[in-house]
Amino acid sequence: MELNPEQRAQAQRFFEDKWRMAGVCPICGTTGWEMSSSIVQLMGYYGGTLVAGGPVFPLVPVFCKNCGYTLLFSAIAMGIVIPEPPAPNVGTEAAHG
Repeated sequence: MELNPEQRAQAQRFFEDKWRMAGVCPICGTTGWEMSSSIVQLMGYYGGTLVAGGPVFPLVPVFCKNCGYTLLFSAIAMGIVIPEPPAPNVGTEAAHG
């Protein structure tokens, strides 16, 4: 998902407020960082099996422009993505209905 201008501004505010130790890359020692223009997702691991409806974690990558070292920030913690409530358990509803 591509970040829109409002989401990019929200991310910038997050970094300005939270990222106190930004600066030097711990791998190559340079100071050039760039935020991805897209949100990526990390999925739960289930022994190599894809689980439909499993947890998905939306992340904003920030990478070193020299060596590619990448940091991942939670798009939910940044306020860019609002988590959806869990789907109701159909079996539970039927038992209580």
